[in-house]
Amino acid sequence: MPSARALTKILAAATLAASLGNVFSPTAAAQAQACFAYVANNNPSVSIYSVDAATGSLTDAGTASLGPMSSAFALAINPSQTFLYVGDNAGTGTWGFAIDADSGALTPLADSPFPVTNSLSLAVEPSGRFLIAALGGNVSSFRIDPATGGLERADTVVGGTPWSVTFEPSGQYVYVANVNSNNVSGFRLDADTGALTAVPGSPFSAGANPSRVVIEPSGRFLYVSNGNGSNLNAYSIDSDTGALSPISGSPFPTGVIPEAMAIDPSGRYLYVSNFQNNIDGFSIDPDTGALARLDGSPFPAGDSTALDLSMDPSGQFLYAANHDARKVTVLAVDANTGRLSLLSSVASPGFPLAIALVTCPTDPR
Repeated sequence: MPSARALTKILAAATLAASLGNVFSPTAAAQAQACFAYVANNNPSVSIYSVDAATGSLTDAGTASLGPMSSAFALAINPSQTFLYVGDNAGTGTWGFAIDADSGALTPLADSPFPVTNSLSLAVEPSGRFLIAALGGNVSSFRIDPATGGLERADTVVGGTPWSVTFEPSGQYVYVANVNSNNVSGFRLDADTGALTAVPGSPFSAGANPSRVVIEPSGRFLYVSNGNGSNLNAYSIDSDTGALSPISGSPFPTGVIPEAMAIDPSGRYLYVSNFQNNIDGFSIDPDTGALARLDGSPFPAGDSTALDLSMDPSGQFLYAANHDARKVTVLAVDANTGRLSLLSSVASPGFPLAIALVTCPTDPR
């Protein structure tokens, strides 16, 4: 069990940026860039920003309001980028919005909020058919109506203390970081029914209070940040069974209380925020998945700790939710070295907890 201080920080930070729930291939990344950014605030609102493709800078484009007594906490976007789901930590349900492709504006879906309460983390399956939610004491799958975006419960698995969920690229497997159980659960998702079945060997041992989980774009390696362990566990994924095996050298040390994670679209670099207001940067060995600290790491995260990170699909920019500073910071990514440098920031009307990006195809000419 984490200390009261650490648990409070872990609770505040245990969200899912869409970049953790959806994986971009390097080919797709080369043809896409972010057009809009959505930021969940610790109040009944989601901020909307337009993204400058050249500089990565954000411009205020409005807000979408949740109902009274709501608290936006986790975000997930479906692969076709038509629906945004907002997990509500206050217990009123999970909100759904239709995304306007031209303006980024959000329109509430019919029957929203859906009865998916206390959502700590959300992830949409890569085909867009199912949404997975970490609901504190259980993990549940929901069918997504492709026409309306509506949610219908498909299955629930009870056990562990789930705080973060993500899919591997094929959509066969979903993984869950269990913060107080000190392990990671793996499930096979039935593509027809949405049923969740534990993969062989699940749950898999992790470090102290694992709170975030992320998979690199090829789907071969999985990483978990251990909130009270000051390190990352790294695993290889068996593509036939979904089972996890520790990577040689794991766990890898990070800064104090590692938090959010993001991987660049090429799969070469892993970034991890920490409570020293920095971002640790690592290179990923393409053969083994082992991590090596980047030159110059850690890098400044902005004016306060980043409680979420989201990578632009072009790989040029990293976005950080600076919770205490009430800002979203834009960092440039050096494609050759992975080094980060501060570019700009924009104010948030609340304390930002999660970031999700909508991408737009670039002009192929």
